[in-house]
Amino acid sequence: MFFFSLFDIILIMKENTKDKIYTFFTVFVIAIILVVGIINWWPVLKRQSSLKERKAALEAEIEEVRKENLEKSESIKRFKTKKEQVEAVARQDHRVYPGEVVFVFPDKDKK
Repeated sequence: MFFFSLFDIILIMKENTKDKIYTFFTVFVIAIILVVGIINWWPVLKRQSSLKERKAALEAEIEEVRKENLEKSESIKRFKTKKEQVEAVARQDHRVYPGEVVFVFPDKDKK
């Protein structure tokens, strides 16, 4: 059988206590580093998230403007190539060829 003296038991407890204290402080320091890191990075991550949302909204807006631009460029091409298109728009604005007379009747809905 192994018998330990009281002094041996106290030494073992002190060594165990030292190990526990070192472990506690190590875990405590790591926890503090993590908390400080999270506190410092949280606003950055939040800002990054809002910037991603804004980027998506702006990309959608850009796509919409591109579609409008394409429609307008196609309309311009039609005006350049089709004389009937130009004449139809001009007639809507009550424009006439020289020598023509235009009669404009009021709409019944506007009364």
